[in-house]
Amino acid sequence: MLCTLAAVFACAVAFPAEPPRVGTPIAAPAGIVQVAPPESEVSRANIEATIRALPVKRAGYPDAEQREGLLKAQNDLIARLKALGYEPQLSDVVFAQRPKPGGEPAEPLPWKNIAVDIPGREAPTEFYVFGAHFDAVPAGPGADDNASGVAALLEMARILKDRPMKRSVRMIFFNLEEAGLIGSRQYCERIQPEVAAGAIKILGMASFDGLGYYSDKHDSQRWPELNLPNLKLPSIGNFIAVGGLAGGRGFSQPFIAAMRAADAGLPVLEGDILPLPVPDFMRSDHAPFVLLGVPGIIITDTANFRSPHYHQETDTIETLDLDRLTKVTRQLVGAAWRIAGPVGAGHDDPAPAPGAPGVAPTPPAPADPQPRPASPDVDPIAPKPQPPGRTPETPRGLPPTRP
Repeated sequence: MLCTLAAVFACAVAFPAEPPRVGTPIAAPAGIVQVAPPESEVSRANIEATIRALPVKRAGYPDAEQREGLLKAQNDLIARLKALGYEPQLSDVVFAQRPKPGGEPAEPLPWKNIAVDIPGREAPTEFYVFGAHFDAVPAGPGADDNASGVAALLEMARILKDRPMKRSVRMIFFNLEEAGLIGSRQYCERIQPEVAAGAIKILGMASFDGLGYYSDKHDSQRWPELNLPNLKLPSIGNFIAVGGLAGGRGFSQPFIAAMRAADAGLPVLEGDILPLPVPDFMRSDHAPFVLLGVPGIIITDTANFRSPHYHQETDTIETLDLDRLTKVTRQLVGAAWRIAGPVGAGHDDPAPAPGAPGVAPTPPAPADPQPRPASPDVDPIAPKPQPPGRTPETPRGLPPTRP
């Protein structure tokens, strides 16, 4: 999960004037049938059912019960996507367990990333990628982190499947994010030659990572000490945040505008202002895409800066605000449809072409600040068990939060 998220928002925070409410109608030209926006089809009941169906123990380590739960979650997602009419693309995720007592090698486990595509009608090699990790930490059931993101992505897959769009939409359920972004790192390694050769063009990637915890209490939103007395940051955790790089605003700004057009009932905080991908920003599944030179953003409730249940056994569905989770799901489904360019809906394309005036290029990515082995030829080793609340992606410099 994104770590010092406040650093992303420290220089610029924007809550614009309120746009139209849920499901902004799209005026179709004469002769074209009005198309109802997809966010109107988002189901709170489906979101809740998905969260409840995921095993509460689904980590890649440290014991058999966790691994069996993660394998069940993986197989259940594949089955649900097939039931929606997709042919899931499975890619191996190599993650070696520590040797057995006596030095006997542990058997490799069949971990997968799961991807499905909606091919674009006009530009099929141009992709928008949306991702959510489906593993959890051993310490908790992971309702917010990240069953909430999985539920939103599954709703997107259900609703957008039969809606023609100009560009392709790829939805990826990543494995082993909590073990150090293992799934997304290996995925990006595999597609790097295609991206470099121009065989596929990824216009932007959004990671859905913790979407369901909100509070209307004063001082429910925390930030690190920034020593900026004139900076006014929200102190109430009633918004969804978008974190990204300034150079990727050609993707993030149209996406944020489309989120607000889909559902203005949930405030969206803009944090796409970082000049470079600093280490603490690179802690969710968008990070390996940023290192490929792809505009990447994270959609998040800010994790430990708001939720006392982050990476705790109390991260259960009972602590989530399902109504606001439904709103952010509407925002994400509607935004994906709008930026991909609906066909036959009389919709103005909000996505500027790369290199268009006013669109800053993505800055060159620096070397990975925390390199971890992710090559299929070099098996990553499962991390040692962590204390409660602490995992490989826990924010540096902060203690684990407690209820």
